[in-house]
Amino acid sequence: MFESILYPNAGISHNYESYIAVLHDGNIVTGLLVSKTDDLVVIKNQEGVVRNIQQSEIEELSKSPISLMPSDLYKTMTQQQMVDVIEYLTTLKN
Repeated sequence: MFESILYPNAGISHNYESYIAVLHDGNIVTGLLVSKTDDLVVIKNQEGVVRNIQQSEIEELSKSPISLMPSDLYKTMTQQQMVDVIEYLTTLKN
């Protein structure tokens, strides 16, 4: 868990892979891929907003190599806060 917090881009869990959709109009949409069909791509951004995008609007759709978890998050915590977070997360494991 420490490694995931310290190096979030080292290994991104399948359910948390971020996608980047570059649209023909130049806009870029990023977030979790909710679904993808021949006609429609559905992406949920970090704020939880779901966006439906027609395949015909997309120039390129690719997986992002960057984790949704912010880099250097640990720098905002004290050592005790980091220990507390890890202890809490271990209680969530089954």
